[in-house]
Order: sequence, then structure tokens, then C-alpha cells
Amino acid sequence: MKKQVTHEKVPLAAAGGAALVSLLTMGGSMLVVIPLTLSLVLAVTSLCLARKKRELSERTDDLEDLKVNTECMIESLSSGLITIDADGRILSFNRAGRKILGIGEREVCGMFLREVFTESQTGFVERLFETYIRGEGKQRFEMSFAKTDGESMPLGVNTSVLRDGAGSKMGVIAVFQDLTQVKKTEEISRRKDRLAAIGELSAVIAHEIRNSLGPISGSVDLLMQESNQPETERRLLSIVSVESRRLQRFVSELLEYAEDRPIHSEEVDVESLLGEVVAISMRHPSYCDGISVRLSCEPAGLTAAIDADLLRRTLLNLGINAFEAIGMVGTLTIEACVEKKEPGVDGGSREKDEELVIRFSDDGPGMSEGELKQALEPFFSTKRGGTGLGLSIVQKTVEQHGGTLAIRSTRGLGTTVTLRIPRTDEESRGDAVSVGTKKGVPD
Repeated sequence: MKKQVTHEKVPLAAAGGAALVSLLTMGGSMLVVIPLTLSLVLAVTSLCLARKKRELSERTDDLEDLKVNTECMIESLSSGLITIDADGRILSFNRAGRKILGIGEREVCGMFLREVFTESQTGFVERLFETYIRGEGKQRFEMSFAKTDGESMPLGVNTSVLRDGAGSKMGVIAVFQDLTQVKKTEEISRRKDRLAAIGELSAVIAHEIRNSLGPISGSVDLLMQESNQPETERRLLSIVSVESRRLQRFVSELLEYAEDRPIHSEEVDVESLLGEVVAISMRHPSYCDGISVRLSCEPAGLTAAIDADLLRRTLLNLGINAFEAIGMVGTLTIEACVEKKEPGVDGGSREKDEELVIRFSDDGPGMSEGELKQALEPFFSTKRGGTGLGLSIVQKTVEQHGGTLAIRSTRGLGTTVTLRIPRTDEESRGDAVSVGTKKGVPD
């Protein structure tokens, strides 16, 4: 009796066609046939896996590039930027932000806010948590931030809630800026408006006083020339003459303060100019033999495009002020040098951004904090008989040159007045009216 042979088909895979395994049973032995199609399936599968792996690697590289570019953009911002999670852990903190808040270059990402900021700086931290709790940001508000040196800094801040794709809160992002320079600019603008109004009024008053003062002084001089004047009358006329001269000096300063004449710049040897100022000021009655004057100028042969006559009077005023402050014994140090302008947060600074810096430092009694705040105000003076216009005229002259004036003073330690005037070259000298390029001060 013959045994019946059966064939059973088992599908294994499909890749361009079906692969079959035929099971043939004959006489108790089994023959397994593997078609070539199975090898094709394995090859195609391997190619597909390789392609997917390559695509995944490319996408990973793209994501890494995106991450690097995003970090570069954040680090390049001139404004500060900080992001935190719901627990107050810092996720990112850019370079500008660390510099503005005085954190330095240490790595703070991953640290909690309370580990980075001091107790005096908790106001900034509280604003971030308030934004998260409320669930909405706050646009452009100002706050005071306590720096590590104890001084306060005005800060402009924008806060927003950080959310995921589903809209759930993840943390807070804050963008902030140091408003110190903005506040200074606003104060300078307000001060200029105020002083302009004072100047206009002063000019009118000074002219009226001068018109009346001339005949009075002339009449007194004629009366004093008479030889038969009684002693009492001569003494009274002498008082009138002295006070008339004092009033004349005040009127002259008032007119100089109110005058707005154009700057006539020339290339001047700074050391020669300062030497003249020292020589002239030492002839003033306020100078005493016990006062030592030290003059230094670096580099040698330093020149600057300035109005020599105007700046000479300004520096002479500073020298006389210093002598009057020092009294009988002390030291006046006069320094001149060139310094680079301080770059902004973004580090930008051109090669030609240089300033002529002139410092007058005395070891006199100095000023109190209240006196220092009013030192540049017109008509404010701590000297008996002072007009209070000296430093105001100095500041006006420096500002006419496009510069700045700063005063540092401590009671009992003396005073330092610093003038900073931009240096200009032949190409960039636009506002200044050049009247010569010779070195030295004209006779």
C-alpha cells in the first residue's frame, strides 16, 4: 500500500514575492529547501535599517546644531536672560545676565536661585516666582537690584511664563537690562534743560548789573583820587571799590556761564598746556609755599584736538579751587593720559574710541556726601565769597568738547576731579572747527 505524499506551504516573508519553504517527506527523510528569495529579504531589510540609522543620525546632528545655534544666540544677547524651572532651578543664564547681576563666570546652571543670589537680592528672585504663581508675565517694570559692592542698580525687567507644547507651566523666563546709563542720560537731559533756562535768565541779569556797575565803579575811583577826602569817607569808598570789583568778577563768571560760544579746536600738546596752567595758578594768591604740585603726562608728546584757550581757563579754575581747598600745606597731583572707552555689555569698542583723561587730585578736607551731590549745581559753594559757578563752568566746557566730568570726594581724604574728552583724528573730526595743527599752545 502506497503512502500518500502531502505538501504543506508555510509563508515566511514577502519582499518582491512570497518565499516558500517546502516540506517534503519521503521514505522517512526530510529535505528542506530554502529559496534564494529569503536572502533577498534579509539584504533589503539590512539596507532599510542602514538608511533609517543614517536618517536618525542626520536628525540628531540637526538637533545638535539647532541647540548650539540657540545657545550662541542667547550668549550673544546684550540683555540679560535667565530661565528657571518650577522649583527655582536655573536652566540657562547668559553671559550678559551674569555680568549685569555680578554673578561672574562661574557655572550656575542646575543650581537653585537661593544658592546663587544673596538675601539682599531676594527681590529679583521673588519677582520670578510671582510670575510663575500668577501664571502670566509682567511687561517692562523697573526695580532696584543690590549689587555685591552694596550699591543699588536700576533694573528693567520683562518676565514670561515658560510653557510646554500642551500649555502647562514649566518655569519662568526673564529678560533684563541695567538702566544705570539710561537714568544718567535722563538726568543729564533734565539738568541741561534746567541750566539752559538759568543761563538765559543769568545773561539778562548780568548785562543789567554790568551796565549799572560801570558808572558806579568809575565814580568811586574819581572820588578816591581827591586828596582832601576825610579818612572815614576814603575807607567807605574803598569798601565800595572792593565790593564793586567782586561784583564785577561775579558778573564776568555769570556771563561766561551763560555764553554759548562755539569750540575752536586745534592739535595741542597736553603737557605744555598743563605746564602753563600750573605756572599761572601758582601765581594766584590762594597758592602757598607749603603746597606741592606734581604733574605727570603719559605718553610723552601726548596731543589732543581741543580749544586751548577755553580749556586753559577751565583747568586754571580747577587748580585754584584745589589750592583753596588744601590751605597752607598739602599736595595737588595733576595727571594726563589716554584711556580706552569702556565697552558695553556686548564688548563692542572701536579702535579709535579713546579719551583724553585729566585728573586733579588734592589731599584737602574733601566734601560730605550732601556737598558732593550739589557740587555741580550753579551758585552752590562752600567757600566764603564763592560764586558757585566755577565747577558749573568747568562742566559746561567739558561737555562742549563732547566729554564728561566726574567728582569723587571723601570727607577728610580729599577730592579728585576727572575730565574725559574724546580724542578725534583728522578723519573723524567733524564737530570741532580746526584752526591749526601745530603742537604747543599759541602765544
